[in-house]
Amino acid sequence: MVARRRPSRSREMDVLSFLPLDVESVAEASGRIVIAVDILRATSTIVAALDNGAARVVPVLTPEEALSLFDPMEPSLRLGGEREGLRLEGFHYGNSPSEYTADSVRDATILFTTTNGTRLLRACTGASRILIGCFANLSAVVDAVRSERRDVLIACAGTAGRLTIEDMLFAGACVSRLADGSFDPTDSATTAAVLWESLSNRLVESMASGRHGRTLDGIGLGEDIRLCARIDTTTTVPEVAGNTILKPSRRAGGKTA
Repeated sequence: MVARRRPSRSREMDVLSFLPLDVESVAEASGRIVIAVDILRATSTIVAALDNGAARVVPVLTPEEALSLFDPMEPSLRLGGEREGLRLEGFHYGNSPSEYTADSVRDATILFTTTNGTRLLRACTGASRILIGCFANLSAVVDAVRSERRDVLIACAGTAGRLTIEDMLFAGACVSRLADGSFDPTDSATTAAVLWESLSNRLVESMASGRHGRTLDGIGLGEDIRLCARIDTTTTVPEVAGNTILKPSRRAGGKTA
């Protein structure tokens, strides 16, 4: 069980378990450090793209918005995204981390739209910082948050306005690792930690058993579940800077994280 000690100056750690369909702005994000989570698969894919050398990822809400920003005469621009789990027609990539290889995305700007994850990123604009989290960078995200002094919100995209087990498992892993007395977890954060502690030894199976996992398997993308369940394969922690997601070394103003 996650510890519930209350130091005199502890920071609150909360979990938004999913983004409701009618929400355009997450009030809970205001002034907080946000870890944005869409394990299957947007945040896993964003981390893979930037870790493999993409210059930036630009999250957009719709395919039409992505196409309006795309210039076929600009060789660095790429279109990435999905609807109903599948690559959009005419786009260079879908939403699988395996598609964003170093040879393919090096120095590219990726205009990226997904059903749930990019909507979450747009809705958390009031946050102090927005970090992109997934199992691949779990330890690095936890380390980045531990050094901050603000309250933390782990914001889970969910699927179609509903909670997803894979997002809550990641949130629980973060809460469990940060349960050192410097954070005061809310009940939702504690619940996520209990879920993680119960299922962490069956991570792939648990993710595959969820509704979204079953959907991916049904359209032939079951391997993505195993790929998105790999823990600590990178130390890259992308961060939102304005309307763009960058690696720490490319944050606005040349600062590093």
